[in-house]
Amino acid sequence: MLTPFDWIRTARTGAELIATIQEVNENRAFYEEAPGSLGPPVSALNRPCKRCWIYHREPGDDYCLCCLRIMATASKLRKKSYQSVVLWGFVDRIPEIISGSRSLYVEIAGAAYIVDDQRFLLILPRLMLISWLRDLFVYHGEEIHGLFQLFPTLGDSKRGCMNDILVRAVHHESRFPMDKLRVRFFPDPFGLFAPHEREQKGLLTFEIRDFFRMMESASIFRTLLRPEEQQILLDLASIKNPNEEKFYWGRFLGLLTPEAKDMLNAWNFRQWPSNQIQLMYELLSYVPFKT
Repeated sequence: MLTPFDWIRTARTGAELIATIQEVNENRAFYEEAPGSLGPPVSALNRPCKRCWIYHREPGDDYCLCCLRIMATASKLRKKSYQSVVLWGFVDRIPEIISGSRSLYVEIAGAAYIVDDQRFLLILPRLMLISWLRDLFVYHGEEIHGLFQLFPTLGDSKRGCMNDILVRAVHHESRFPMDKLRVRFFPDPFGLFAPHEREQKGLLTFEIRDFFRMMESASIFRTLLRPEEQQILLDLASIKNPNEEKFYWGRFLGLLTPEAKDMLNAWNFRQWPSNQIQLMYELLSYVPFKT
């Protein structure tokens, strides 16, 4: 019989992942009991549920009752899932903003599941991630140790399913000692299958406060530069000829507001290595405009 967390690991897409967590939280007893009998072996004339491949199909349908409920909820969550980020937490204790009276983000996200005393799964709107991290510092300071793994949700894909990616996150959770809180950031969820390249470039694992500061910088960057200016700046960073780069850089600065010029000069952006620029642009879709 499947446990509630087993049901969560049957999710094929981000929408199904959110839907399963919501269903399990609201109807935990239903999914623990898993009503219905086990399905028959696969044969030419019969088979179990087409989704979970365990339980008996409902009369006249290809799916069991549990899967039907999950898919019905997921059909309303596709748009929401495309703008969401998954956080798999393996920590020495569950943050109170997940488990206790300060669980506002759980209500907003509608998708948080505490697996045990050390593991939890949280799905947030991407632009809310920085606020969640800020509140984590406010309420817990340096008390929480462990690892957060961040990766986007997944739609229908021939490359793999959400359940495969979640299992890989569980596989990687204990790679570090619990002496501090670290973040592993995967802008591509399939990066969990081959994290070594990003690790070698210094683009994968960060201490939590360093990662938060980079998100703050990305928010300022996104606020002061228009999208077309961001693209021009990225193109400038790829120019190899110093004289050509100097010429176009001077023309580019003439297009900017004084605030944007001051930001780039204060950050010494022209001297940034390509890996640092890449990370900045990867974070842009995870941060809101500063007001």
